[in-house]
Amino acid sequence: MKKVLSFFILILLPMVAGAYQAEINGIYYNFNKTTKTAKVTYYSSNNDYQANRLAYNNAVNIPASVNYNGDTYDVTEIGYNAFRNCISLNSVTIPNSVTNIGMSAFYGCSSLFSITIPNSVTSISDYAFYDTGWYNNQPNGNLYLDNWLIGYKGEEPTGKLIISEGTKGIANYAFNGCSSLTSVTIPNSVTSIGTYAFYGCSGLTSVTIPDSVTSIGDATFENCSGLTSVTIGNSVTSLRCRTFYNCSGLISVTIPNSVTNIWEYAFYGCKALTSVTIPNSVINIGGYAFYLCTGLTSVTIPNSVTNIGMSAFYLCSKLNSVHISDLNAWCRISFNNIDSNPLSWAHHLYLGGEEIKDLVIPNSVKSIEDYTFYGCSGLTSVAIPNSVTSIGESAFQSCNSIKTLTISDELNIIKKSTFQYCSSLKEIVIPAKVEYIYADAFSGCKNIECVKSLATTPPWAHENAFSNYDVPLYVPTESVNSYQTTSPWSKFGSLKTLSGEDANQKCKTPTIAYNNGKLTFDCETEGVEYRSSIKNSDANDYTTSSIQLSATYDISVVATKSGYQNSDVATATLCWLDKEPQMEGITETTPHEPNGECAIPVINVSGNKVTFSCSTPGAEFTSTLTTDEEQFKGNELVIGKNPVVYTLTVYATAPGYDRSKPAKMKFTVKKGDLNADGTVDVADIATIIDEMAGK
Repeated sequence: MKKVLSFFILILLPMVAGAYQAEINGIYYNFNKTTKTAKVTYYSSNNDYQANRLAYNNAVNIPASVNYNGDTYDVTEIGYNAFRNCISLNSVTIPNSVTNIGMSAFYGCSSLFSITIPNSVTSISDYAFYDTGWYNNQPNGNLYLDNWLIGYKGEEPTGKLIISEGTKGIANYAFNGCSSLTSVTIPNSVTSIGTYAFYGCSGLTSVTIPDSVTSIGDATFENCSGLTSVTIGNSVTSLRCRTFYNCSGLISVTIPNSVTNIWEYAFYGCKALTSVTIPNSVINIGGYAFYLCTGLTSVTIPNSVTNIGMSAFYLCSKLNSVHISDLNAWCRISFNNIDSNPLSWAHHLYLGGEEIKDLVIPNSVKSIEDYTFYGCSGLTSVAIPNSVTSIGESAFQSCNSIKTLTISDELNIIKKSTFQYCSSLKEIVIPAKVEYIYADAFSGCKNIECVKSLATTPPWAHENAFSNYDVPLYVPTESVNSYQTTSPWSKFGSLKTLSGEDANQKCKTPTIAYNNGKLTFDCETEGVEYRSSIKNSDANDYTTSSIQLSATYDISVVATKSGYQNSDVATATLCWLDKEPQMEGITETTPHEPNGECAIPVINVSGNKVTFSCSTPGAEFTSTLTTDEEQFKGNELVIGKNPVVYTLTVYATAPGYDRSKPAKMKFTVKKGDLNADGTVDVADIATIIDEMAGK
């Protein structure tokens, strides 16, 4: 065995600050309360191995179990350096409960010439018996202790290694770094191959692990760069961490149905590996398991796999196909990250040997995990049934050939990057129950032609949920105003109802009409509602001895309708009893030399009309009807309450004349003159005035 590498390993191991927890009958132990197991350890509390020299003398009989603090513990391990340098130790009995003998456990026990390994032992670490009396008495060559191949003594073995029949186990580091070994024959009696047992044996070209082997340790064949093929027996239950790490020449490997776990880095850097079929027994594929397998072109993932670890298929740059046999099982796999999924490199998914292009998720699927179809550019359409209530992050990210997408009606969250970079997608339809849309959910969908949201309440959406807001947004008619005022929905270029009507069209400007004391509004846009207001400039608080009243009403009205923009404001000014009410915007006449005032006009009442006359030629009249009270109810102007005094004031103007003095007439509206609703008709006012004038 090579001392340099072993020394390197030694310095990597953590040192134990306190060596033992208890000493029972002269033997030192540490205890695991969870597993109720005990480990024999060394005496020294400060890692001074020389202090161990006298800790154990003569014979030591290790019991199968010990009692500690009222509990019984099975003795299962002889730990690191447990008897190191115990030069007076000449006999040790190891019970059948022990499964592991740790590194350097009996190192330097120079008086120990006889050791019996019980059948219970499944692992022996390197240097466990180095420099013992037994070791020093062995000739050069392969070292066997009972039915264990410990390693070799003397010159590094070369050529063919044939392990003796009846050998049960190969110890850790047994042939570490033996680069001149070209082949190894492992008999059917071997059940365990230790950690680093053939590490760096770069001359090995093929290995057949027999069916008798149940355990292969960490890094057993790491850096065996010449290894081209491996056959693993059908009793191995796990491929441990780094088992075939950097076996860069490995072309093919047969993994049996007995394997349930492929650990981290198991096939890391196996660049010549072109295909791998993972059996239906495997549940877990560890992180980086096939990392940098740059020659890998296809991989078969069985229904049994439920977890694939971090970057398990990272940099598998030649992968072009992933084969599965059950979509339901595929949707259940928990991928640790993007590069855990081989599809991120292969881009093409095959079900039963046929590539999936039109993906229809089975009704048996209730959720789709993160990254499930990431990078599957072979997909052209996706239909997700209503059985699915959850879709994971980046589940369909970078599926850049999907043109049509149907999302489950039962979905209420669209997670981060779920459909990001689906660049061929033409239309996005967001189901009615969706409440949240997270960042980048649809960003990078650069060919989207429209977005339809069936939700009556605008879902909360991240500002970056969409990257293209220059397309039409279709929403329920009753929700147009909500989407118009909610970000980021309000950023879309145009808004339409789900029926296709332009939700951005504007209500026509309404018209204002007066008849029989009532104002009415009309609009060319059907089904509108009106919002109106009336203002009177006379409505104020006064402190002066006289008040000039205008008796004018400023009326404004807007038409509104769900799904439409509000109309422009329609306005009008109403002056009571004027034939043509004075409106804003009248221009002044040019200055002239005065010819005096116009004659005072005469007020004439005939039937239901009030007319004015003046002796000044070309006279025109302005008139006001004033009162100290007015009221507005609905679309009707209330002329007054009982009793109310009205004043009719008339002025005459003519070119070259100053305005006349006013002609005034006062009249009172009594209770009997009012309509039942508190209004009074213009004709009635004329009659009242006539009666007043007669008096």
